[in-house]
Amino acid sequence: MFERVAFTRRGLELFLLSSIFDVKNLCAHETTNPCFDKTMCDLTEYGDVRCSACPPGFKGNGIICEKVHSDPCETDNPCHPDSQCSSVNGMATCGPCPDHMTGNGKVCHSLDPCTRLEPCAKGVTCLLDTATKNGYTCGPCPLGTTGNGTVCFAMESKCQPNPCFDGVACVTEAGGYRCDPCPPGMVGNGKNCTVADPCASNPCYPGVNCYNSDSPARHFCGSCPYGMIGDGKVCQDSPCLPNPCYANVPCLIRNDGGYECGPCPWGMIGDGEICTEPLNHCSSNPCYPGVKCYNYREKAKCGNCPQGFTGNGVKCKRIHDLCTPSPCYPGVHCVSVWEGADAQFSCGQCPDGKMPVWVRSVLIFFCSIVMSFRYDWQRNLLLKH
Repeated sequence: MFERVAFTRRGLELFLLSSIFDVKNLCAHETTNPCFDKTMCDLTEYGDVRCSACPPGFKGNGIICEKVHSDPCETDNPCHPDSQCSSVNGMATCGPCPDHMTGNGKVCHSLDPCTRLEPCAKGVTCLLDTATKNGYTCGPCPLGTTGNGTVCFAMESKCQPNPCFDGVACVTEAGGYRCDPCPPGMVGNGKNCTVADPCASNPCYPGVNCYNSDSPARHFCGSCPYGMIGDGKVCQDSPCLPNPCYANVPCLIRNDGGYECGPCPWGMIGDGEICTEPLNHCSSNPCYPGVKCYNYREKAKCGNCPQGFTGNGVKCKRIHDLCTPSPCYPGVHCVSVWEGADAQFSCGQCPDGKMPVWVRSVLIFFCSIVMSFRYDWQRNLLLKH
């Protein structure tokens, strides 16, 4: 097989050289022979140089040939996985079998009698034992069976009837049985179980007393230590100790573990944690002279006007004296009577020998001996008949 050389730069060089050398002798010159092996060069009928295929053990296009490296241990390893494969003169050679196996390196057999013979009963562990004649030992038979490990037979169950505490599972073992743990809240070996003291495990916070009870938990914890809050089982520092609120203001613990302060003392304003004196609205003396001023948070409030005055306490005006001039009978004393900011008057007793005059059950402030009066209600006058 031959390949035609493309008219590349090298071909151009050959073409130029062919003009110098005899075309028939191109393969004879080192300069004009492009082949890997000079004996592979030949001329075509068209005068082109062509190279034959690469020699055995090489690959390429005849001009460039590379040696082929082939490792039979990598391409087709014939050895046992545990044997060493080596390439000798292009052929695979297997090393010896491992110590625990026998064979020619390509085929290896285990020397382990447990693997080769499987001498133990199903479910029984086989152990290598060079001290024994057979080179192995079988472990104990599975639960519920008895035997020497090589042969196992089912044995009578010791769990029928169940010898364990009510509700506790019984497990058959070689030579007998065992009971699972006692139910929650009880102690014992599984066969004999008794009610456990719920306080024996110290379920409460350190320093808190534990008490037995008939509740589902069968116990309850006392109060948390001073300065702490909680249910007695879990306690944490109280946010109210020391009291973060203003003096004499109560500290209240919220359900979320935080706190809030009560109202500020009377006469003060704030959130309970910070309290301040309110603005003194009475400092400007907004009330009428002699009227008491009451200071409230929003504003000042004035008391009643003085006796003989009327008004709202801020502004007061004198009330006319009802006894001046006296409405009473001449010589009868008139007395002003005050009820808060309102005033009335009262007349004393008539002189001796005289009596007060009544008109329509209303006492008129006149005195008479034998006089008859008529009261004109429309004109508000007392008329003598």
